[in-house]
Amino acid sequence: MSILITGGTKGIGLAIAERFAAPGVEVFVAYSTDVDAADKAAAAIADNGGEPHLLQCDVGEAGECRRLIEWVAQHTPALHQIVHCAVAAPWGPLLDVPAADVMRSVRVNGLALIDLVREARPLLARGAVVVAVSSRGSSTVIPGYGPVGIAKALMEAAMRYLAVELAPKGIRTHVLEVTAVLTPTYRAIVPNAEQRIAELGASSPSGRGVSTDDIADAVEWLASDRAQMLTGRSIVLDGAANLVV
Repeated sequence: MSILITGGTKGIGLAIAERFAAPGVEVFVAYSTDVDAADKAAAAIADNGGEPHLLQCDVGEAGECRRLIEWVAQHTPALHQIVHCAVAAPWGPLLDVPAADVMRSVRVNGLALIDLVREARPLLARGAVVVAVSSRGSSTVIPGYGPVGIAKALMEAAMRYLAVELAPKGIRTHVLEVTAVLTPTYRAIVPNAEQRIAELGASSPSGRGVSTDDIADAVEWLASDRAQMLTGRSIVLDGAANLVV
């Protein structure tokens, strides 16, 4: 079995990589800049029994997506899961953030998924699953989140179209829309991140926020045969937090 995770060396992506790592599983991880985090992720995957393969690349560029999939193909004849966690997260009012930064967000968060699936299509086995991690900011206005939110909305729309195009081949697509999680990216872009997460957890009907383990649980189920007839949908993982006004 093989899985490719973009943005898989920290936060949500790392939790998913560790969850799927097991004897006989090839875990391919794409990361952008942090070599130390990549080394630690490789060790964690190996400790869980998986076979780690890590490549530094920029999925925001179509040529780099091609290079990534060609690299995967050198190691395995088939790819069973793709999980897109890579994120570019410029923060601020949509009209104030430079256009280049907005387009960067669109490329990494949205278009990269299309490029990856296009390039990986020959490798995707029947029964393969593509999962993309999104957020409520794709459909709800969060102040400062516009440059990311519109890119996530693009990605979610693309996943619906891909679901229909790939269903005859037995390939499923899923969007997991999660509430805020205290990850390195969240810490970097949100002021008073710890306080904000604590407030969100306290206000949730479930009495706590969503953890990276919760997300890994959901991805594991979506990738399983138990979810065979679920495809093309955005699944909200928030402990009912967004149902409360």
